[in-house]
Amino acid sequence: MYKILIADDESIIRNNIENLLQPFSQTFDTIINAEDGLDALFKIKEHNPQIVLFDINMPFLNGLDAIRKIRQSNPELIIIIISGYSKFEYAKEAIANRVFSYLLKPINEIEFNSTIQSAIDCLEGNCAKNKLEIKSQTSENQVIKYIINNLSDTNLNVNTVCSYFHLSNSSLARLIKKQTGHNFTEYLTKIRMENATQLLENKDGLSIKEISARSGFNNQHYFSRAFKNYTGVSPKKYKDGML
Repeated sequence: MYKILIADDESIIRNNIENLLQPFSQTFDTIINAEDGLDALFKIKEHNPQIVLFDINMPFLNGLDAIRKIRQSNPELIIIIISGYSKFEYAKEAIANRVFSYLLKPINEIEFNSTIQSAIDCLEGNCAKNKLEIKSQTSENQVIKYIINNLSDTNLNVNTVCSYFHLSNSSLARLIKKQTGHNFTEYLTKIRMENATQLLENKDGLSIKEISARSGFNNQHYFSRAFKNYTGVSPKKYKDGML
């Protein structure tokens, strides 16, 4: 049986993670909660858990600073970051401090379960393969989330995404194809058109020009042509059909 510590300043998040850990109740006999980075350091020293789940943005001592301190005395502790931040700088810092995995909020239950199982496998001696698999899964999710979060950026393209994540064009192409079944341009067009149709259906008074901008187009006429090519009707006809 193992001990696991959850470090997050929001009690709702800690409770949610505890609920997600229920399928592993036969593996973890102790679940420890910490409300901030300093509290986490104290409880790690007191309880000696084998796995720690860390938020980054916490009071008194943030997660990355706490992890740096932990690594000075406990290089083997399995640390999993669960954060709402997808910045490459944070992921780079996490890698430098030998973090096992970097999961994004809101927590995906399937990915969470896979990560926890891989951490357990690592504790039981089957570590290397699972760590590589989890890093791959996390990278895919981070890239897709980045594209979705920056959908309105008219400069969003293969080069900007590759630069942000320090990926080669071929690596990004393989990742996008594996995750979505499309190439980058096809996928970007697809989610921009899906975003546009949702905005057109929302009856919130947005003009076609505003919807165009929110969908990542700096030219309304080009947006209208692209939308018609994708859906078969113009944005105005599509919007009129929703009235």
